Amino acid sequence: ALLQYTTLFKYIVSSIASLKKGMTPELLSCWAGFASSGLFTLPSLKTKMTLPTTVKSGPKISCLMDLENQELLTQHAIKLAQSWDQPKQLLLALRSLEQEERFTAPKQHQTIAFILGLGCILTKVAYWADYKLTQEEVSLINQSTEVLNISGFNSTEVITSALSKAHTYSPLY
Repeated sequence: ALLQYTTLFKYIVSSIASLKKGMTPELLSCWAGFASSGLFTLPSLKTKMTLPTTVKSGPKISCLMDLENQELLTQHAIKLAQSWDQPKQLLLALRSLEQEERFTAPKQHQTIAFILGLGCILTKVAYWADYKLTQEEVSLINQSTEVLNISGFNSTEVITSALSKAHTYSPLY
């Protein structure tokens, strides 16, 4: 289930990146893999056979499920990115993804964090059939598309495009 979710997340991030001038969809898809790597390295998640049927709202990977040490998701992602000599902008984006600081000035790493956060929200919408966006998430989507300077953003088109490429199924349907 986590692999299905992560695959869909990577394709959604790639679809969003294709709408943003100057961003490479393949690179952002790779970075989405780093962002979600904590889902596969935390010992408490290695024994889970299924994802929860309900998730918390928000643009963070840690919003997927209740964990005792949610900050470890980000720490594992950063450690893996460092081990693979990824650029500093990715490391900064991974840090700001779990914090509210990404909603300030749109620097390069914050642009990446906005794309990853937007991807996380849209992946929850696509993966959990009955997931309803909160007002905060709707606001974050609007703010993200504004900061990313993506005019005419259509979340349904992004999700449909990603689903057609990812061939993902949700065991929750």
